[in-house]
Parts: sequence; C-alpha cells; structure tokens
Amino acid sequence: MGSVEVAALAGLALMTGGAVKGTTGLGLPLVAVPLLTYLMGLTRATELMVIPIIVSNLAQSFQGGNFRETCRRFWSLLVPMVLSIIASAYVLVQLPERVLDLMLGVTLLVLPPLIHFGRRLKVTSRGERWLSPIVGLVSGALGGFSTIFGPPVMLYLRALGMGKTEFVAAVSLIYFVGSLGILIGIYGLGPGRLGSLWLSCAATLPVLLGLWLGQRLHRHLSEERFAQVLLIALLVFGLSFIARAV
Repeated sequence: MGSVEVAALAGLALMTGGAVKGTTGLGLPLVAVPLLTYLMGLTRATELMVIPIIVSNLAQSFQGGNFRETCRRFWSLLVPMVLSIIASAYVLVQLPERVLDLMLGVTLLVLPPLIHFGRRLKVTSRGERWLSPIVGLVSGALGGFSTIFGPPVMLYLRALGMGKTEFVAAVSLIYFVGSLGILIGIYGLGPGRLGSLWLSCAATLPVLLGLWLGQRLHRHLSEERFAQVLLIALLVFGLSFIARAV
C-alpha cells in the first residue's frame, strides 16, 4: 500500500474516531487506534494520536466548574494515573508488536462487557479512598500503551453517583491531565519521536472535522443504538487483534 493510500485511510480513521466522540462524547482512541494500528502498527498509532487527544479534551477540560474541588478530591487518582501512563509508554517501545496486538485485543474484548454492566456498580465514599489510586493505575497502564484510558475512569465516576455538574468537571479534568501524561510518556520517555510531532498536530484536523460531523449526527441518531454498535465493533476489533497475535 502506497504512502498516499495510507495517509488517506489514516485520515478517514481519525475522522471516524472524531465523529464517534462528537456523537457519544467519547470513543476517539477506542475507534481510531485499532484502525490506525492496522495501517502502521500500535506504536506509531499511539504516537499519532497524542495531539488529537489533547486538543479534543482541552475543549472540555474546564467545563462544569469546581476545578479546585475536583483536583482536591481526585488527586489520588490523577497522580498514579500519570505515573502509570509514563511507565507503560516507556515499556511500549520494549515489547514486540505481537505482544502489543495481544494486549490491545484483550483490552478491547474486556471493555464492552465492563461498559455494559458497569452502570450497575456503586462505590461508597469509603470505597473511593482506596479505589481511586487503583483506577488511576489501571487507566494509566491502558493509556500508556494504547491511549485508551477513558473507559475505566468513566465507569468509576458513574459508580460514584456524581451529579451532572460534578461529573462533567471531574471527567474533563481527568481526561485532560491523562492526555498530558500521554504526551510526556510517548514523546518524553517512550517511543515518540519529536521530529514526527508535526504529524500528530496534522492529525488533529480530520479529528476536528469528525467532531463537527458527529455533533450534527448527535441530533438525529439514537445515542443508545450508536453505543450498541460501538460495543459490537470493539468486540470485532478485539478478536481480530488476538487472531493476528496468535
């Protein structure tokens, strides 16, 4: 496959991920990373996704207010998450591509049932004290090698029973801090090459176009049905990556 075809397909993958995020509020790396991995491998795919993830999360990072209170409440999640992201991004360059495919495949298979059944989970204030660091470590580990750190955080915040305003403030802050951690991990200590950073910046354009399209689609499509299709797609991607690794 020529470079022009790869660039066109990569742009389409990024736009699709942006459209999913614009429609459902999440899903940019969940959709774009598996598609990009088929074109250029997981290491290059995560490298390319860094700036689009930062820009897309920056747009919502301070929505909802209560910034200081959110930082005070979730610092025990944010600190281990960033450290875990940096550590796993460093490990990313050390592992064979086959192992990375297997890890991503298992991740994509585990996430759909967690997302589906996780709505029933409830976490008390006592449980929050010891669960926050664990959630930070798990989500950071996922984010460091695949940029997919959002689903565990989303499930956890839902289980806390937060109000709408608190939820928006918390998820926006955590996603933004996590995306900065990915930038440090991938381009500081991990496999990212500073000379390729402009490619990640350029990748933001199709993502923003997809966001715009997704926001328009959001008015006409059932979000519940769209989420079901997304979960099925994740299962298919997960199986395909595991098949490629074995």
